[in-house]
Amino acid sequence: MSFAGYVLIFSIVFLLIPLWEFLSNWHDFKGTYLFDRDKLSTRPGVILSSTTYISPGRKRKTYYHYSIEYEFEYNGKRYASDEVTFDDNYRLDPDFPEIYLDRYKEGKPVTVYFDPHNPSFSVLEPNNINERFDFLWIFVFLSLIGFYVFGCMLLIRKYLS
Repeated sequence: MSFAGYVLIFSIVFLLIPLWEFLSNWHDFKGTYLFDRDKLSTRPGVILSSTTYISPGRKRKTYYHYSIEYEFEYNGKRYASDEVTFDDNYRLDPDFPEIYLDRYKEGKPVTVYFDPHNPSFSVLEPNNINERFDFLWIFVFLSLIGFYVFGCMLLIRKYLS
């Protein structure tokens, strides 16, 4: 394989990493970058359930999650969600979920922030965002550089051959 082929593979891989992360965390990405949080409407809601669970991670790590479900009404229709923040609902710290379980006990009234054009896009803490995405822009930048280099190499081959 030529150097240009390796550059192309490098570029594609470096583009797939953030793409996968953005798509698998679409709600968090949209709330962090693509949506003006000042345009969210509010409605009263209520916590339906508040639980915690664990999941195994790589290298014998254990992730501690919270799961908080709530509902609210808008224009005569009920909406339910489990999105509390625009950040992950897990950490390696075993005390992490308890912070949210104490804050959002079952039956507690809450203020729900939602997109009035798409009420299923809702959250309880709109300013708690996922800063992990900031790091992923580096992969996008490196990928674009790789595609640029690949394109230049193709042009050089075409016009100098």
